[in-house]
Amino acid sequence: MNAEAKIISQHNLDCSSLENLANDIANRLNCNIEFGQYQNLNGKHEFIKLGTVTLNSKGIITTLYDMTNDNVSEYNYVLELGEEAKLIYSDIINILPPWEEDFDRIFNIFNSQEFIEEPYYTGVFDELRKLGSDKVYFIKDNNEPEITIKTKSSTQDYIQQIKDKVTFFEVAL
Repeated sequence: MNAEAKIISQHNLDCSSLENLANDIANRLNCNIEFGQYQNLNGKHEFIKLGTVTLNSKGIITTLYDMTNDNVSEYNYVLELGEEAKLIYSDIINILPPWEEDFDRIFNIFNSQEFIEEPYYTGVFDELRKLGSDKVYFIKDNNEPEITIKTKSSTQDYIQQIKDKVTFFEVAL
C-alpha cells in the first residue's frame, strides 16, 4: 500500500472562540460559514448550529465544527466544504483533500510544471496564504503514531518531531 501525503501548514487565525474563528476565516476567504458543534443526543451525534457568517450571495456555505470538547479528536476545529476538510489546531492546519493523495506521486511531480498548474493545489495554496501560511509541508504518512499531531503541538514542534523520522518536503508559498 502506498503511503499517503499528510498536508500541513501553519496559520495565524483567531482561535480564541468559535465565533471569532468563523468571522476571521469568512473575512479572509470571503466565504459564508455556518458554525456549531456536535452533541450526543440519544446516542446520535447531531450538529447544533450556533451561528452563521454571511459575506456574499454565492449561497455556498462552509461548515465550521467546534471539536474542543471532543475527547477523541486532537484537533480543535474542522472546516468542511463538501468532501474537503481542514483540521485546525492551535497554529496548524491539516488539509484533507477529497481523495487520498499518494505521497510518491505528488513528490515525483513536485518540481514539474504539472504540479504548479494543478488547479486543486493552486486553490489550496491561495487559501493557505490568506490564512497566514508561508509554507506547506507534504509528509509521507505511513500511519505511524510518531507523526500524529498532538493537541498542544505547534507547527515548529511538529516539524522538528518528524524531521528525522519520515520523508517530507516543503513548498514555499
